[in-house]
Amino acid sequence: MIIRRAACVRATPLALGATVFVAAACQTGDGPTAPVALRCPTARVLLCTDASRAAAVHIAVTDAGARLVPSLTGRDAGEQLAARLSGLEGSLAAGEVTGARAALARAQSALADARAALASHPDDAPDLDAIALTLDEIASVLADE
Repeated sequence: MIIRRAACVRATPLALGATVFVAAACQTGDGPTAPVALRCPTARVLLCTDASRAAAVHIAVTDAGARLVPSLTGRDAGEQLAARLSGLEGSLAAGEVTGARAALARAQSALADARAALASHPDDAPDLDAIALTLDEIASVLADE
């Protein structure tokens, strides 16, 4: 029996000594492919198509990381949010839409963790709300147009 896919074939001996041609591990037009990473300037999201909105979210995420996060009384939450916002800021600055979306999800998770600790740190609520608004704005510029 011979099975061929595209130009990628190799011989594989079976236990009985017969040779069967099987498809090698290569990508063809009908096989699964890795998702394409979206990047500016070609991605159709506001981060890439609206310079004023992009500038506004860069300023907002920088402000959140530099002013809001350091004022949090929950140190663990603050450290986690700081790290997540820093990664998000880097992805946004590089125009890496796919990476920014993943970083946004991590930042939203860190925010949820910080909100879960509000019973111990109730004074953090206004700053966490402001960070949430920032993340919402970032989500809007990363959404498909």
